[in-house]
Amino acid sequence: MHEHVSGTYQSAGGGTRSYRAVDPDLLRWVHVAFMDSFLRSHQAFSTRPIPGGADAYIRLWAKSAEPLGLHDVPLDEAGLQACLVAYRRELAVTDETREVIRWLRRPPLPLASRPVYALLFQAALASLPDELRRMVALRALPLNVVRPAATGLLKFIRLAIGPDSPVEDAAIVRLRRAGMLVD
Repeated sequence: MHEHVSGTYQSAGGGTRSYRAVDPDLLRWVHVAFMDSFLRSHQAFSTRPIPGGADAYIRLWAKSAEPLGLHDVPLDEAGLQACLVAYRRELAVTDETREVIRWLRRPPLPLASRPVYALLFQAALASLPDELRRMVALRALPLNVVRPAATGLLKFIRLAIGPDSPVEDAAIVRLRRAGMLVD
């Protein structure tokens, strides 16, 4: 699937660059950004610890990059942070970035769901490092203000979904099929 994805983007230096989704550097960036966002969100808003801690989570997800041919990925939290710092100089905020952020701030949702979405958006924003929030020129409510409301909402959603989560179950099946999770 990745073989067929390509395009151009505006680099931090302002030039237009071509990319292919199979480029190792791009795959690594997507991998570490994904891992970090889920890890930070879990650390900020979950009431349950990650089994084995952050390093175990990162090691597990490092295996998910192997089928894509990517082997040079962080294996612990310190390595993840170092990798993210190395990418920061390549990040750029463009008109396209601002357009995506505008849409994410106010997507076309039914009126009744907008307060819930606004809370989740603030929670996501609060979990970003300060430097990245400054880059996109967004201020967030302080994490200590957002955390109780977001955690309460997430507990309610978990209660509404019930003890079995189809999304979590499907993820576990994919991990087992890929040989990344053993019973």
